[in-house]
Amino acid sequence: MRAFTMVIAVGLIVSARAADSAELVKGWKFALGDGPERAATGFDDSGWKPIEAGKPWEQAGYPDYDGYAWYRIRVRVPAAWRNSEAYRVKRALLLSLGPIDDCDQTFFNGELVGGTGRMPPEYASAYNVPRRYEIAESQVNWDGDNVIAVRVYDGGGAGGLVGGPLALRAPAASDYIELAFGLGSGDGSFPAGKPMEISVELRNSYVKAVGGRLAVRVTTDDGKPVRDFAGELKVLRGGKGKKAFSFDPPAPGIYRVSASLALGGGLEPVEKSMNLGYAITAIDDPLTRQPDFLDFWERTLKELAAVPPQYKVTKSGKDSTAEVDVFLVEMRSLGNARVRGWLSVPRKGGPFPAVLMVPGHSANQTPFVWFTDMIVFSFNIRGHGNSQDDVNPGFPGYLTYGLESPDTFIYRGAYADCVRAVDYLASRPDVDPRRIGVEGGSQGGALTFATAALDRRVALAAPDVPFLSDFEKYVDLSEWLGNEWRGFARDKRMTFPDVLRVLSYFDIKNFAPLITCPLFMGAGLQDPTCPPRINFAAYNQVTSKKDYRLYPFGDHGGGGDVHWKLKHEWMRRQFGLAQ
Repeated sequence: MRAFTMVIAVGLIVSARAADSAELVKGWKFALGDGPERAATGFDDSGWKPIEAGKPWEQAGYPDYDGYAWYRIRVRVPAAWRNSEAYRVKRALLLSLGPIDDCDQTFFNGELVGGTGRMPPEYASAYNVPRRYEIAESQVNWDGDNVIAVRVYDGGGAGGLVGGPLALRAPAASDYIELAFGLGSGDGSFPAGKPMEISVELRNSYVKAVGGRLAVRVTTDDGKPVRDFAGELKVLRGGKGKKAFSFDPPAPGIYRVSASLALGGGLEPVEKSMNLGYAITAIDDPLTRQPDFLDFWERTLKELAAVPPQYKVTKSGKDSTAEVDVFLVEMRSLGNARVRGWLSVPRKGGPFPAVLMVPGHSANQTPFVWFTDMIVFSFNIRGHGNSQDDVNPGFPGYLTYGLESPDTFIYRGAYADCVRAVDYLASRPDVDPRRIGVEGGSQGGALTFATAALDRRVALAAPDVPFLSDFEKYVDLSEWLGNEWRGFARDKRMTFPDVLRVLSYFDIKNFAPLITCPLFMGAGLQDPTCPPRINFAAYNQVTSKKDYRLYPFGDHGGGGDVHWKLKHEWMRRQFGLAQ
């Protein structure tokens, strides 16, 4: 994986926005470089250039930049912040940095106060996890300057402090009064044939007893009302209390549960919302295949087979390690488009099982060198990473490129690119052709479904939070996606049903029944980008041996590191490798 370095800092003093908080948005600076000395309070960052936090650094003048970064900021902390009642509960301030893409280590006045994800060599992304760290009273320079330093690593796509909130503040009472929901089977889902129990727990670590009127609303995941409940709930200091409501859901699906507790004593209401599932493996959204769906893809594969692959393989000495050789692989795919990827080959043994790793939307696949008993092909479909020479619509633009017809839509070529990558793996004498797998997340999850369906040489499939599924439902669940495709229809003077007809040729729900290999899927129950409903609309159509893990608090990161380990343990078992 490329390991460029970037440092970001600020020389300005950020003053308090309100009596007990300071926004940390503007005034940032940056400079290239890396090193532990950059966490120190006295490090000289006076020569660095300004940059705005809260958005990817690609949008601030550093397109296509991946690697390390440091953010630094100086902030004056008034001693008056210690006067709030809530501050006296924990004797700590709260630092909010929003989501950081991909992983971070955060320092306050030179001391490590937290970190999320993992830096290379054991890289693990946590790009969509909002950061909130406690700053102990003893770490603060009251009425003086304090330095926040954040070390960031980005492995591809967007990078940096990409969203909000960005603030340092004294805590509020609501930070210590929490609502939580019961998780049914443990993963946030409830079985078919039984009432769905909505259990709301109040957890109170505040200095006083709290309580009030609890209101609970249940809707479908697209916002249609289902049931309302209400009751009284009171909890002593340091205690817990619970209220349960039961009902029969109208159908299998994902339900949005929202709870609000109106507190007395001048405290703000406490609110909590969460998706919960009911009979999720019984979600049955019918296939939307066009009559010529199978013929269309048979014709596409024939066109692909007629394109000479022209494989070109070049060793990358700078990316190779003592145990793994890395090669840049170039080939020709559908329409004679050039596509590339990075092949990592263990130096000892063989033949090996092989894993095709396919990219998320806009991601750049880079060398993966951490498996020493499997070949890994980290592959970029057209328009991604190092495969942008011949087809490069950009982002945004990718999801509507050629959408006038299934013959011209970009995903026809993208799905074919993945089959061509399997062609390459199967051509290598050091690859065991009976042990070729494919994996990816989000768009990569959709590519995994499609590749396993189109190519019987694929022996296992491991999609995470798969994209491009169940479009009729998806456009109602995702505002950004529905708006993009409806806008395209208006611009091209197409009807929206015509757009959905084109998309149906690429809906992984329609591919799923063609899969014959074992499949293992990960899904995040709170995922707003690829909602769990669309994941299971495709998964439930798979008839081969399959399994899944649903992460109750997971969003578009799914199960994160936990699922990454489970998935690769599953792959190793399927391949017959030692654990």
